[in-house]
Amino acid sequence: VPMLNMKSFFYKSGVWGWGAGSNPKPATGTIVLTEAGAAHPAIATLGYAAGDEIELYAVSDEAYSNNIIQGYTASEGGFIAEDAPLATIGDGINAFHEHGTSNIYMLYPLSSDAVVAGVEFTDDATNLLMALVDYLADSKSKVRQANKPNIELDYYNGETVVKITTGIDGAVIYYTTDGTEPTTASAQWNMLDSLTVKEPITVKAYISAIGYNDSEVATAEVVVKSQWAAPELTITRNENNTVVELTTTEEGGQIYFNFAGGETVITSQLYTEAITLTEPGTLYAFVAGGDKLNSEIAGQYIGINGITEETIRLDTLSNFDSNPTDWFVTVDEVNGTGEAKAYYYWGKAAWSYYSTEVDRTEPALDENGNQLKNQAGEDSVIVYYKPDPNAVKSVVPANANGWVIKSAGQVLTLEGNLDANANVGNGEKGRYAETAMDAISGKPTNGCITFGSKLEGEPYTGTIETTEAHAGPFDVVAYVGNGNGSGKPEMEIQISADGAVWTKLGDVNIADTQRYWKKTVLAYNETAPVYVRIAHTGGGSKAQVYDIRLMVNGEVSKGYVDGVELPDATAAEVVSVQIYNLSGALLSEMGEGLNIVRIIYSDGTVEVKKVLNK
Repeated sequence: VPMLNMKSFFYKSGVWGWGAGSNPKPATGTIVLTEAGAAHPAIATLGYAAGDEIELYAVSDEAYSNNIIQGYTASEGGFIAEDAPLATIGDGINAFHEHGTSNIYMLYPLSSDAVVAGVEFTDDATNLLMALVDYLADSKSKVRQANKPNIELDYYNGETVVKITTGIDGAVIYYTTDGTEPTTASAQWNMLDSLTVKEPITVKAYISAIGYNDSEVATAEVVVKSQWAAPELTITRNENNTVVELTTTEEGGQIYFNFAGGETVITSQLYTEAITLTEPGTLYAFVAGGDKLNSEIAGQYIGINGITEETIRLDTLSNFDSNPTDWFVTVDEVNGTGEAKAYYYWGKAAWSYYSTEVDRTEPALDENGNQLKNQAGEDSVIVYYKPDPNAVKSVVPANANGWVIKSAGQVLTLEGNLDANANVGNGEKGRYAETAMDAISGKPTNGCITFGSKLEGEPYTGTIETTEAHAGPFDVVAYVGNGNGSGKPEMEIQISADGAVWTKLGDVNIADTQRYWKKTVLAYNETAPVYVRIAHTGGGSKAQVYDIRLMVNGEVSKGYVDGVELPDATAAEVVSVQIYNLSGALLSEMGEGLNIVRIIYSDGTVEVKKVLNK
């Protein structure tokens, strides 16, 4: 309830324990308002200002000697330590303060000792007392029940660590570990401590806090778990790939693996068969399942014998990145609609690829090759129309980056606010990698170009193309997702010497699940310069293109550390490769600019080098 306390000596240790009562020296009958006091709602109504001396008693010399007005000093870290003094007495002693925002508690040193001594209150003292009583009465509200304490359980192999926490300052937590109901006679929890448990127990706890009703009792059944043994990696290095087999010596657990370093099932893929790697990366594996704790992570950098520092392609020659900065554009040939979430280039409706000009006609034949007739008995013909050059539309970024988006009738949309996670096969319709293999080098950008609808019977015409020819050899790396709930699109990586006649380099890998993405790596091993594009070719479903990268062998590639076959089993293998930026943040792949690469070998040696990624 609201309370007006007039006796600061209650603060003494052994009474409330909030601090100590203090007498002014020399004795005085006045308080001096602080700025906080002058601004206080109850005091301000009386017209006082900061620094005003307010006489509370008409005192005699005898009364002065009795120190009728009492101040206080607050214990550091105590219940009232943070309360701002509203007035002081004597030589700067705190005399007057308020605590809380509802059911307010206030100290006002109008000691009853004054009545005993026959001292008269001044008008100021009486008026201030009345104002404070009204103010406190207005603060009355229903007392809240404290929230139950939070019992946190951290599991380790063979033991569980218990922590009990609360967000209420100054609260006392009473607890038991034998399943009995806690009371004020139970043990008090020290917020800085923890409890290590090696046998199952029942923990019960509740909160008692000034200003609150006691909380309900929180209960936690504390169990002790064992941990799965880490899986073992068997590595077989072949001429152009490396095969990794994962095994566990215990029954009942399942092995998961990933290339990001996490130990949660949602970011990993269930191991069902030997893993064949054709590109290097650090593989992480762990055992999970049942009532046991996940095992420790077994991680190892996997090199590929067929890839050396002279053949690996880690440097970016050109990059198409589906991001709003580049592709939320407004130019004359783009009359699209949209905002921060999506931009519909040329609107939401498809248009015709064909003109009205006839290209050729051919006889209409049945399945046996016989001429078909129309209703008038005349030979039926099939009319083919020429493509309409005006149907071709394109989008270039505000700042040229070497890529252009084109269509001659197919709807294309930029979705710029996606989060393409490296999570694997979690069963949700999210933007996730379909397999762990797709996430070896990280995840694609947060955005995609969606290849949408076209007119029935007309071809797919959506493409993303380079604006210049690039000399090989290089790899084309594409991150592409499935935009439909059933079926999947068909896409190709194509190359062209002149930007007009295109040939297929290879098919794009497409996920079976809606919105999942896959990575495709195709090699162009010739030296002649070629244009590169990704083209939607069929499938009747939407495709979603995140990134396209042309990767070459350059300065970053020269730093590849595991590109040669190990001569024997006793040679030091690379255990882990860690990449950091100049601020010390751990990266999943090379960032632009200067990177710090830390290489750890199986013999315990560590090599650190600086790698510039242009």
